[in-house]
Amino acid sequence: VVDAGFDDSGGRAFRRLAGYIFGKNESRTQPGESEKMAMTVPVTRHQDAGDAGRTVYRFVMERAYSLETLPVPQAEGITLKEVPGGLTAVLRYRGGISEEGFKQQRAALEAALAEDGLKVIGPAMSATYNGPWTPGFLRRNEVLIPVAEDPETS
Repeated sequence: VVDAGFDDSGGRAFRRLAGYIFGKNESRTQPGESEKMAMTVPVTRHQDAGDAGRTVYRFVMERAYSLETLPVPQAEGITLKEVPGGLTAVLRYRGGISEEGFKQQRAALEAALAEDGLKVIGPAMSATYNGPWTPGFLRRNEVLIPVAEDPETS
Protein backbone atom coordinates (compact mmCIF):
# COMPACT_ATOMS: atom_id res chain seq x y z
CA VAL A 1 0.00 0.00 0.00
CA VAL A 2 1.38 3.40 -0.99
CA ASP A 3 0.11 6.68 0.45
CA ALA A 4 -0.33 8.34 -2.94
CA GLY A 5 -2.82 8.41 -5.78
CA PHE A 6 -2.83 6.38 -8.98
CA ASP A 7 -0.40 8.53 -11.00
CA ASP A 8 1.98 9.40 -8.15
CA SER A 9 2.49 6.01 -6.51
CA GLY A 10 4.04 3.80 -9.19
CA GLY A 11 7.73 4.51 -8.65
CA ARG A 12 7.61 4.02 -4.88
CA ALA A 13 5.48 0.90 -5.11
CA PHE A 14 7.64 -0.67 -7.81
CA ARG A 15 10.90 0.01 -5.94
CA ARG A 16 9.47 -1.48 -2.75
CA LEU A 17 8.09 -4.61 -4.42
CA ALA A 18 11.12 -5.08 -6.69
CA GLY A 19 13.36 -4.81 -3.63
CA TYR A 20 11.42 -7.64 -2.02
CA ILE A 21 11.63 -10.00 -4.99
CA PHE A 22 15.29 -9.16 -5.64
CA GLY A 23 16.39 -10.03 -2.11
CA LYS A 24 15.20 -7.55 0.51
CA ASN A 25 13.66 -10.46 2.39
CA GLU A 26 14.53 -13.41 4.60
CA SER A 27 14.30 -16.94 3.24
CA ARG A 28 12.07 -19.32 5.16
CA THR A 29 14.13 -22.31 4.00
CA GLN A 30 17.52 -20.76 4.88
CA PRO A 31 17.00 -18.37 7.83
CA GLY A 32 19.39 -15.43 7.85
CA GLU A 33 19.73 -15.57 4.05
CA SER A 34 17.87 -13.54 1.44
CA GLU A 35 16.19 -15.11 -1.55
CA LYS A 36 15.93 -13.75 -5.09
CA MET A 37 12.76 -14.50 -7.02
CA ALA A 38 11.71 -14.02 -10.63
CA MET A 39 9.90 -10.85 -11.66
CA THR A 40 6.35 -11.77 -12.62
CA VAL A 41 3.43 -10.09 -14.32
CA PRO A 42 0.94 -8.64 -14.10
CA VAL A 43 1.44 -5.93 -11.54
CA THR A 44 -1.99 -4.76 -10.42
CA ARG A 45 -3.10 -1.63 -8.64
CA HIS A 46 -6.34 -0.26 -7.32
CA GLN A 47 -7.45 2.52 -5.01
CA ASP A 48 -7.75 1.56 -1.35
CA ALA A 49 -11.47 1.18 -0.62
CA GLY A 50 -11.12 3.09 2.64
CA ASP A 51 -8.87 5.90 1.39
CA ALA A 52 -8.78 7.20 -2.20
CA GLY A 53 -5.36 8.75 -1.47
CA ARG A 54 -3.83 5.29 -1.02
CA THR A 55 -3.07 2.82 -3.80
CA VAL A 56 -2.73 -0.94 -3.38
CA TYR A 57 -0.16 -2.71 -5.60
CA ARG A 58 0.22 -6.45 -6.08
CA PHE A 59 2.72 -8.76 -7.76
CA VAL A 60 1.60 -12.21 -8.76
CA MET A 61 4.15 -14.60 -7.31
CA GLU A 62 5.70 -17.63 -9.00
CA ARG A 63 3.81 -20.92 -8.79
CA ALA A 64 6.82 -22.46 -7.05
CA TYR A 65 5.81 -20.62 -3.85
CA SER A 66 2.96 -20.94 -1.43
CA LEU A 67 2.03 -18.37 1.19
CA GLU A 68 3.96 -20.49 3.71
CA THR A 69 7.17 -20.68 1.63
CA LEU A 70 7.46 -17.09 0.38
CA PRO A 71 10.38 -15.20 1.93
CA VAL A 72 9.53 -12.81 4.76
CA PRO A 73 9.56 -9.17 3.57
CA GLN A 74 12.06 -6.83 5.24
CA ALA A 75 10.54 -3.61 3.94
CA GLU A 76 7.64 -1.87 5.63
CA GLY A 77 4.38 -1.85 3.74
CA ILE A 78 4.70 -5.27 2.11
CA THR A 79 2.14 -7.85 3.14
CA LEU A 80 1.94 -11.40 1.87
CA LYS A 81 -1.64 -12.35 1.14
CA GLU A 82 -3.39 -15.07 -0.81
CA VAL A 83 -6.06 -13.53 -3.03
CA PRO A 84 -8.91 -15.91 -3.82
CA GLY A 85 -9.76 -16.52 -7.44
CA GLY A 86 -13.04 -15.81 -9.07
CA LEU A 87 -14.68 -14.65 -12.25
CA THR A 88 -13.13 -11.46 -13.62
CA ALA A 89 -14.10 -9.36 -16.63
CA VAL A 90 -11.09 -8.04 -18.55
CA LEU A 91 -10.58 -5.29 -21.11
CA ARG A 92 -7.14 -5.23 -22.75
CA TYR A 93 -5.70 -2.00 -24.11
CA ARG A 94 -2.38 -0.57 -25.27
CA GLY A 95 -0.63 2.64 -24.34
CA GLY A 96 0.84 4.42 -21.37
CA ILE A 97 -0.73 3.91 -17.99
CA SER A 98 -2.33 6.93 -16.38
CA GLU A 99 -5.29 7.40 -14.10
CA GLU A 100 -7.22 9.21 -16.82
CA GLY A 101 -6.56 6.49 -19.41
CA PHE A 102 -7.47 3.80 -16.88
CA LYS A 103 -10.71 5.58 -16.00
CA GLN A 104 -11.71 5.74 -19.67
CA GLN A 105 -11.07 2.04 -20.18
CA ARG A 106 -12.79 1.16 -16.89
CA ALA A 107 -15.89 3.11 -17.96
CA ALA A 108 -15.99 1.20 -21.26
CA LEU A 109 -15.78 -2.15 -19.46
CA GLU A 110 -18.38 -1.13 -16.86
CA ALA A 111 -20.76 -0.11 -19.66
CA ALA A 112 -20.30 -3.49 -21.38
CA LEU A 113 -20.90 -5.33 -18.10
CA ALA A 114 -24.08 -3.34 -17.44
CA GLU A 115 -25.29 -4.02 -20.98
CA ASP A 116 -24.68 -7.75 -20.45
CA GLY A 117 -26.37 -7.74 -17.03
CA LEU A 118 -23.25 -8.77 -15.11
CA LYS A 119 -22.96 -7.69 -11.48
CA VAL A 120 -19.72 -6.04 -10.35
CA ILE A 121 -18.61 -7.39 -6.93
CA GLY A 122 -15.27 -5.66 -6.34
CA PRO A 123 -13.07 -2.72 -7.25
CA ALA A 124 -11.65 -2.26 -10.73
CA MET A 125 -7.93 -2.96 -10.95
CA SER A 126 -5.28 -1.86 -13.40
CA ALA A 127 -2.97 -4.64 -14.63
CA THR A 128 0.30 -3.84 -16.39
CA TYR A 129 2.55 -6.29 -18.18
CA ASN A 130 5.48 -4.14 -19.35
CA GLY A 131 8.10 -2.00 -17.68
CA PRO A 132 8.24 1.78 -17.97
CA TRP A 133 10.98 1.57 -20.62
CA THR A 134 8.58 -0.11 -23.09
CA PRO A 135 7.20 2.39 -25.64
CA GLY A 136 3.54 3.19 -24.96
CA PHE A 137 2.24 1.74 -28.21
CA LEU A 138 3.77 -1.63 -27.26
CA ARG A 139 2.56 -1.72 -23.65
CA ARG A 140 -0.12 -4.23 -22.71
CA ASN A 141 -2.51 -3.11 -19.99
CA GLU A 142 -5.81 -4.43 -18.72
CA VAL A 143 -8.75 -3.33 -16.64
CA LEU A 144 -9.86 -6.17 -14.33
CA ILE A 145 -13.29 -6.12 -12.67
CA PRO A 146 -14.53 -8.97 -10.45
CA VAL A 147 -18.06 -10.04 -11.38
CA ALA A 148 -20.61 -12.37 -9.81
CA GLU A 149 -20.54 -15.85 -11.25
CA ASP A 150 -24.35 -15.94 -11.06
CA PRO A 151 -25.82 -12.42 -11.07
CA GLU A 152 -29.23 -13.81 -10.08
CA THR A 153 -28.00 -15.13 -6.71
CA SER A 154 -25.51 -12.40 -5.76
